[in-house]
Amino acid sequence: MKVKIIFKKIIIISLVIILCLLTIIYKNNNSYNNNVYFAFYKENEKLESMPEKDNLEDLVFSYGNCNNGASIEWDDEAWAPLVKNLIKSKTKCNIHFRKSSGIEYIKNLAKTSSSLTWDGKKTVGIYGTNDNNLRYIGSNPNNYVLFNNELWRIIGVMKVKTDNNNVEERIKLIRKDGTSGQKDFGQYSWDSKSSGSGSSDNDLGSNDWTDSQLKDMLNGIYLNSEIGDCYKSNPTTVSTKTNCDFTGNGLEPKGLNKESQDMIDSDIKWNLGGCDNTKITVNEMYENERSNNVNSNRPTEWSKANDQKYHNGVGLMYYSDYRYATDGGTIGREKCLSLLLDISEESWYISKYRIECEGNDWLKPNRYEWTLSHNLTYSYRAIYISNTDIGYNLWVSYTLGVQPTIYLKSSIKILSNPNPELEYGTIDNPFQLGYV
Repeated sequence: MKVKIIFKKIIIISLVIILCLLTIIYKNNNSYNNNVYFAFYKENEKLESMPEKDNLEDLVFSYGNCNNGASIEWDDEAWAPLVKNLIKSKTKCNIHFRKSSGIEYIKNLAKTSSSLTWDGKKTVGIYGTNDNNLRYIGSNPNNYVLFNNELWRIIGVMKVKTDNNNVEERIKLIRKDGTSGQKDFGQYSWDSKSSGSGSSDNDLGSNDWTDSQLKDMLNGIYLNSEIGDCYKSNPTTVSTKTNCDFTGNGLEPKGLNKESQDMIDSDIKWNLGGCDNTKITVNEMYENERSNNVNSNRPTEWSKANDQKYHNGVGLMYYSDYRYATDGGTIGREKCLSLLLDISEESWYISKYRIECEGNDWLKPNRYEWTLSHNLTYSYRAIYISNTDIGYNLWVSYTLGVQPTIYLKSSIKILSNPNPELEYGTIDNPFQLGYV
């Protein structure tokens, strides 16, 4: 009898040890066992098996749940579920997958690409932006994308505010001139309204973007591929009213097609903060652009709620977008980002820095070019980019280069590489867009 009791205890102890070992296996090695039943779903559709890591549908892990108090953690690198708190046998776990977004695609690229970097990293003597945006950097990164049957480029993945005041991530695109075989966009006035017209308090135009003629043109006749009013003349001279033809039959390039219009997120609030100090770094400029520092009675954001005519989501890049796009070359990105904007001993524009900072910046223009950033001291001046200076003192009525810039809806995805033998995102094999 005593022997039987001892033998029974040994069996019980052995079973407990086996169960503990199985639990450890589930927790640490993502192993499957008859004690756990897995069911896989694409949205609400049940799948016969778990999708492979590089599946043709671009499915990614969405969420998982289990009964019996267990839970799921997902190891994306191993492409396997990690079962936690497994204390009962015959536990059932459901794992749901969904189509990946373009945002996730770019963020995954950042794990292996030296041309993608986060702004939030601590650098030498300075800190990155609070938003910690992901940006393409360098002289010519693989960030080409086919949009509107044209070659645009991805600035990065940005944290933006939506109309319902949520802070979310969006892919930001720019139509970059200088692309081989593609018609340049052209040169236009930012605004040239006379005094008393709209927000203009002088005859040199207004730097209120929500009321600007360039904003109206981009979100009106350009977006809809029409003919209509625009304002331009010779570069760097005061503009005059003229007709622009965005139908594809005029001097201007063809406007946006319906598919591209539908991809633009028009529910984004664009920041409109200004700056009156040139002795600042790009990080300080970024904070100014997103501040409430504006001229008297001007809106701090461009949104559907405060637009005076059009708000379809076509804007310009910020000055900070340009400066953040450098990789710094031989002197390093940290040094370039620490340089002041104006002409001084530690300025971006001093030749010994400029060769490396601007020479390794893919957003460097080949002409004078407008940005969305404006000057606070004067109600009729905006900030431009050139190959000689920062240009705080330019009237908005002058005619400079324009590069349309947009945010993609979160539902837009980057399709699988149609030419696997070629590197994706290059000028010869640009990213292809579709819907999640």
